[in-house]
Amino acid sequence: MPGPRVNPPPADLPAHLLERFRGVGLPLAARRGRLTAWMALLARSAASKDAEVLVLRQEVAVLRRLNPRPKLDWADRRYSPP
Repeated sequence: MPGPRVNPPPADLPAHLLERFRGVGLPLAARRGRLTAWMALLARSAASKDAEVLVLRQEVAVLRRLNPRPKLDWADRRYSPP
């Protein structure tokens, strides 16, 4: 379900006011999304959270196998940060 519809700013506003008007809805929408995600996470059972952790660990393991870290030789280690 989409959020409330916001009317566009009037076309005759100066540029500095237009920029200020564009950023108004974003922080509120981001906060609402985070709050909704937290509420959904709190409502889930411990078993479903554990299952998600296992799935994410499996995904990380598969991605590491597909793209392993390159082997460094002595010249590469010479210039790597401590």
